[in-house]
Amino acid sequence: MKKIVLINASPRKDFNTATMLNYFGEGAKRAGDDVEVRRFDLYDYDFTGCRECFLCKMMDSGSYEQCGYPDDLHEILEETASADVVAFGTPIFLGSISGMMQAFMERLLYPFLVFDKQATERKGSFCRPEPPKKLRAAFIYTMNVTKEDMERFEYPRNLVTLEKYVKMVFGYAPKVVNCCNTYQFDDYSKYVADSWDLDDKADHLKKQFPADCVEAAVVGYRLAMEAAGCSVK
Repeated sequence: MKKIVLINASPRKDFNTATMLNYFGEGAKRAGDDVEVRRFDLYDYDFTGCRECFLCKMMDSGSYEQCGYPDDLHEILEETASADVVAFGTPIFLGSISGMMQAFMERLLYPFLVFDKQATERKGSFCRPEPPKKLRAAFIYTMNVTKEDMERFEYPRNLVTLEKYVKMVFGYAPKVVNCCNTYQFDDYSKYVADSWDLDDKADHLKKQFPADCVEAAVVGYRLAMEAAGCSVK
């Protein structure tokens, strides 16, 4: 059984980010009958970012190299670290990931950074000599700005550090799917938002958003196939 985990770091369960994640999951299911997909909506859980309790670094703590802070996040952390493929979906807030995704990533990644001198010298970084489990990952970013503004405001530069940490910890460089110029509101007439070209947004929603969803599905399929040991052209 191949386990696919979808992490939704948007407060909305049925809008842009969640839709893209669902397409990713449906694409992964096409890789075979032995694919299990689970989605977690982070806003349903009561947790914070790293609390610096350092149980993950403490000898004889029972939580070495795993987050030991007692809150709602344990099941999701265990499911994610033991998955074969993970898709991290987040809206872009202020040019970066949502606060919920940042908090989740702190809790997921920091326990796997080790301060053991022998291990770090052998690896050349603060990562374990071997990943806890080599897993394939993808980041799905949804954002209100156009692709041109995404590049002009250097969003990819803001996001690449986290992507590098995922590769360091889990062994594979994550795939990236950018979904730009999304709708923020169902009905723009109710909001002060007349700086946007609504005709352009409507056209983009009709033509490009479905293409972005297909891209997410293709990435999900490819990563699930790779996790199963199958080559994909």
